[in-house]
Amino acid sequence: MSGGTISNDFYVFDPENLDGDGIIRCPYENNLSLNDTSTMIMFGGIIEGHINIALGAQMDLYGYGFQYTPGERQENGRLLGYWQNDQPVNLYFVNNSFDRVILHEIPEPATLVLLGLGGLLIRKRK
Repeated sequence: MSGGTISNDFYVFDPENLDGDGIIRCPYENNLSLNDTSTMIMFGGIIEGHINIALGAQMDLYGYGFQYTPGERQENGRLLGYWQNDQPVNLYFVNNSFDRVILHEIPEPATLVLLGLGGLLIRKRK
């Protein structure tokens, strides 16, 4: 998923629910459920609701500045940060689903610029 929004405004016949990949959008209890051994790679977009990831499934998230805060119930929590394109991340995980998330920290753009300038300065010295 690189963009778009998953919300409660969809139907049972949603193409994501019919493609057989184990990723299901659920209209009531969770907005997104990863079942069985499904894998979701996300580097953009919005999920307006709960995310439930079953044992054996996983979600890979690409961005930077990630901060996870447990909810009132320890098995739930919210992840904040930024996607690669500097858009904010705000995801809510339920049922210990965050244990099955792999965060891929990408340096923020300002860090990349500073590294590039440093490399140019070192090259000029030689």
